Amino acid sequence: MTIYLKIEEHSPIVEAKIVDDLGVIKKDFKFPAVELGKSIARSISLAKEELDFEFNYDSGFIPKNLKQHLSVSTKDGIKHFYFLELEKANRKVELWRGNHKEKLTFNIVGFPKVLLVLAVLQNPKGVKSFQSAFAYAMKDEPIKLDSPLYVYPFPNVYYSGNVCMGGNKPPTIENLTAFERWFHQLPFGADMYTPDRISKDLELKNKSDVFQLFSFLDGKEFNDNWLVSYKKTYKQLVNEFKNSK
Repeated sequence: MTIYLKIEEHSPIVEAKIVDDLGVIKKDFKFPAVELGKSIARSISLAKEELDFEFNYDSGFIPKNLKQHLSVSTKDGIKHFYFLELEKANRKVELWRGNHKEKLTFNIVGFPKVLLVLAVLQNPKGVKSFQSAFAYAMKDEPIKLDSPLYVYPFPNVYYSGNVCMGGNKPPTIENLTAFERWFHQLPFGADMYTPDRISKDLELKNKSDVFQLFSFLDGKEFNDNWLVSYKKTYKQLVNEFKNSK
């Protein structure tokens, strides 16, 4: 089922339609626009209570996986941090090895949930420019302040969490919804992989060979027990970015 809303400027009424998957209108009704405003306000209030953050995203369409937006004043301008939640899923992987001379493709590799943090600088003239990205693994649970972070297990991200972008140009910051696709299309280099990214609970003949890791995970769901602790919580990470200058 899909709900469509028609909102006209200065109109006190919202028109709504409930449409099924075949495009058939199941219900057609109207309600006061003020009720929609109250509902949105309640949802934002509940989100702020759950995560205790200021939600002030002001660039384009707000994606549903945007968990938080921080603004930090620096000597160079305002630094924005956008926290995106990328759901646990199976994805296509292209692995380069042998000094990027050989490309191997795996079609449905299991990935854990990922917290992707985008750092953007807004200069005194108001122009925003993408600076860097960070990625951390998380267990497949709702994100809360005390949620632990884990080391991202695959080699397109450094152990520290910094994303290796290579020559891949990021999307414009006004299009946050495109960053998930951009992140998962980054190249995986065997030279960046270290076996300490994966827990000892995952038994492989040669853990130092990322080819073996992807071969094992191809067609499987990523088990959260294989994650290695980053030794920080979500709240600690947020505070770390909040205090950066």
